[in-house]
Amino acid sequence: MSYTYGDYTVGLICTSPIELAASTLMLDEKHPALRPRSLDGFTLGQIGQHNIVIIWLGCGEENATAVTWAENKLLHDFPNIRFVLMAGFGGGAPTTPSDDPNKDIRLGDVVVGHSEGNYGGVLKYGREQVFQEGEFTQRDFFNKPPAILTDAVSELRAKSETVRSAISRHISDILTLKPGLRPKFQYQGHEHDELFEEDFQHKGEEGGCEMCDKERLVHREPRDTNDPVIHYGIIGSGPQDIWNSSTRERFRREQGILCLETMAYGLMPDVPCLVIRGICHYSDSHRNERWQRYAAATAAAYAKELLQIIPAGKVAPAEEELGIMKQKQQRKERDDILDLIISSPTYEEQHAEILQQRQPGTGQWFLESPEFTMWLGGEYQGLYCPGAPGTGKTVLASIAIEHIRAQPGRRSPVAFIYCNSKSEEEQTIKNLLGMVLHQFLSQCTSIPESVKEVFEKPMIIGRELVTLDIFDAITRLVDEEGPAYLVIDALDQCSDPVREALLTYVCRLQIYTDTRVMTTSRPMESIETSFPRDETLLIRADPGDVECYLDGRLSTLPQCVRDDADLWKEVKARIIEAANGSFPKGRYYLTFRKE
Repeated sequence: MSYTYGDYTVGLICTSPIELAASTLMLDEKHPALRPRSLDGFTLGQIGQHNIVIIWLGCGEENATAVTWAENKLLHDFPNIRFVLMAGFGGGAPTTPSDDPNKDIRLGDVVVGHSEGNYGGVLKYGREQVFQEGEFTQRDFFNKPPAILTDAVSELRAKSETVRSAISRHISDILTLKPGLRPKFQYQGHEHDELFEEDFQHKGEEGGCEMCDKERLVHREPRDTNDPVIHYGIIGSGPQDIWNSSTRERFRREQGILCLETMAYGLMPDVPCLVIRGICHYSDSHRNERWQRYAAATAAAYAKELLQIIPAGKVAPAEEELGIMKQKQQRKERDDILDLIISSPTYEEQHAEILQQRQPGTGQWFLESPEFTMWLGGEYQGLYCPGAPGTGKTVLASIAIEHIRAQPGRRSPVAFIYCNSKSEEEQTIKNLLGMVLHQFLSQCTSIPESVKEVFEKPMIIGRELVTLDIFDAITRLVDEEGPAYLVIDALDQCSDPVREALLTYVCRLQIYTDTRVMTTSRPMESIETSFPRDETLLIRADPGDVECYLDGRLSTLPQCVRDDADLWKEVKARIIEAANGSFPKGRYYLTFRKE
């Protein structure tokens, strides 16, 4: 039987080769890879009636950012994924030993992320909580898994009251078929399950506790069987591993956390997901890797048991649900990339403040000029607008930006830069190009695949973007979404090195893409010679604009001027003549006349 991308409805995320091996072993049937799309990192198969996509991080990068990337890729490539399971190993937060040994968390047990309230079973923690500098809030919880998963979990919990869990049977079946795996994937023995007292630190080298004082072991009653016990409760997930029993105990006492790990932290909050963790250590200094494979197997076996009781018909996704999930995934994907580009604010607030300075009716001569009209229509790729200080270049730039944005049926992305000599520290070439890309991407409903490719490696390995990454992404985006418009105001206000670099990148954009660039600046030969093919439109304080500006301030003048139209006409004429095409001079003479 052949399968398509749309036939797969369940995703399973693994964050290490061990977890991938354990989950793959649980498949009832393994499917061949699909073509032509690259499926590196994907394993396809079936459990019960469900077609499963197992994705693992690969690339040697096991971190929360890589989990986000993997989840995005999973949902993008397989459009009918209804929910995601995350099955693997983690650290236990054992309770005080109980008379009932099945209530204690032991190595090899399974913790299923679950909350009794309206929140999910995963609680995010940060470094501030690790170091006791911050408190948890309800916002730190992930969303509750969908009803299809919570109902199945409830059914398994009820079933476990009278029927033995199938986890041990699933693992036994695999080891019977593959006896060579038995030493590593079987139950590792209660004699190797050692929980030390909270205040006792590990002695000797990592990997074993031969040097640790066995008198400091916590006494726990033996269990009747070696079957793993399934616990339902809070899983704590954050950017930092916990290898400290005091921190573990504080998290357990204050938040009821049963398991600690670092991978679920990267899951997208809006994606339906259930986190399942097999316990392979106790989140203390006595860490070793002995139980990892068995713990991964118990988690994968629980996932299999869960899927076996969910009817396939319940998983068939409704179009509306798929659409909503896809939109959320695309927004999260875009927001993650936007966060990666810049941390400083964009120019929107500054743009709004500049627009408020505009007097209604001004700037029309600029918008109606042949040079601007032809540039807007694509006959010129560049429009260079030099002007003396005080001629209103910045306000005209803001008017041009709003005019482009208001074009009927416009699909072209628009970006703008307001240069300022007082912001040299923030005004680096990387930041300027980053703001351009940030603005372009903010106007896209979804990010083109070619642009995502630029960010995949930095997001996986946590590398900071470099200037060439950003420029590459801009060129790819304009190729997909172009033409694009870029307005740069006051280019002369950049430092010489930044201006030269920006001019170089802008010229490359004009050569390789359909990016239409409008630039304003004071007259500078170095800038003019950089735009030899651009049309030039000289900026001046248009007499009509100066008159509109003065009329807008009539209310600030004495009553005798406001009531005498002829007097006001004469005052305006003299101010316009004295201002000689300069708004600051017009403002000065108006104030002078008023006084």
